[in-house]
Amino acid sequence: MAPAPEPLVVVGAGGFGRETVEVARAVNAAHEARHGAPRWEVAGFLDDDPARWGTTVGGTTILGPVAAAADRPSARVVVCTGNPGNYTSKRAIVRRLGLDPGRYASL
Repeated sequence: MAPAPEPLVVVGAGGFGRETVEVARAVNAAHEARHGAPRWEVAGFLDDDPARWGTTVGGTTILGPVAAAADRPSARVVVCTGNPGNYTSKRAIVRRLGLDPGRYASL
């Protein structure tokens, strides 16, 4: 019996976040073909723009602010922010979240 998919939240609903969800979907398809179940359950995006909360991007819901990662302790987190004018945004978000390193996913 294949293990249940692991919950995943994606921080940032911009282009990099959308691409990461597509990577998770591709990983899921391959994993399901081999193991009978997907690897990830993409719970949704986290984004600090309140106007976007509850909307969907590419079929994935924006759940709420980045800080909501703390409200989903069983979910793995992948930080997908980027800004050519601020290349340290990911580091700042990781510091702000203060999560155990084991909570972060690599895709």
